[in-house]
Order: sequence, then structure tokens, then C-alpha cells
Amino acid sequence: MRNEGMARAIGRVDPDLIEEAGKAGKKSRGFSGGRLWGGLAAAAAALVLLTAGLLGTFRREVSVLLYGQELTSDPAALAMPMTAAAERSPLEKITVPLQVETEREVTAEAETGTLEILREGSDGPESSGKKLSFSGKAELLWTVEQPQQEETYLLRIGDLEICLSYSAGDRSWTVIKR
Repeated sequence: MRNEGMARAIGRVDPDLIEEAGKAGKKSRGFSGGRLWGGLAAAAAALVLLTAGLLGTFRREVSVLLYGQELTSDPAALAMPMTAAAERSPLEKITVPLQVETEREVTAEAETGTLEILREGSDGPESSGKKLSFSGKAELLWTVEQPQQEETYLLRIGDLEICLSYSAGDRSWTVIKR
């Protein structure tokens, strides 16, 4: 059909027929396929958020703080007096006071130095040595005898690695979490 023939055919359609066709094209407000896909998409998004939340909870099995601040990959300076005499002569020892909180039992192991676990309300160390297992909330004292400025010292707590090293630029001993 050409354009002229098409125009004439459309012009001959009964107006009542056009009105009924318009009514038949409207959908009811009941359940539709679009709502089904929207509901499935919302459920999938909720499942992704729940999974991410659970993984975040399980990944953070051990919390390690230095002076009340969470250890990160950024160096945190140890609070210790650094006099000109102390910079020229070697230190006898460095003690790193870490606050550790864990839901499950973990093992802490110092490659160099010794460890002591202190609990709130106790008179002395709960245990000490190079390798200790513990759970809950505790203060972990890591002591390195006669530390050398050119060395890096390593402590493992569960899957975490804590490094102690001397920063010549800051002229201080720093701790980082890897």
C-alpha cells in the first residue's frame, strides 16, 4: 500500500474501535513481570551487601592498636624520649605496647625479641616468650633488646605482620602493619 492508500484506510476506522483498543492496552495494577525482575534485583543487591558485610566481619579477626589508634600501613611513631645522647649510643631495649583484640585464639610470634601478655586487672604478665597464643582483649608488649637502627624487626599476630624499624628522616622508631 502506498502512503495515500494507508491514509484513507486509517481514516475509515470507526472511532469506537479506536477507543476500545485504547482500553484493552492498559494493564492492571496486579503482579507483572517487571515487578518480578525488580524484586529479584533488589534481593540480589541485598545478598551482595550482606555477603560483603560478613566478609568484612570475618576479615577483621584481629584488631591491633598502638596508643589507642588502629595500626595501618602508615608508619606510627613510638613515644619515647630521643635525646642527642640516645641517638649517638644504642638503646638497651625498645618495648612496643600493642592493644590486641581478637574473637578467636591467635598466635603471636616475634622473630626478634620477647612478648608478654597483660590482662586488665592482673598484677603481672599472663604469659611471656617468643611465641604466645591468646584470645580476647589483651595488651601485648613486644620488647626488642639492643635494637639496631639499620634493622627491621617483625612480629606476626595471626595473619598480620607488624614491623618495627628506625626512620632516619623522622629520627624515631616506627611501627607499621602489613
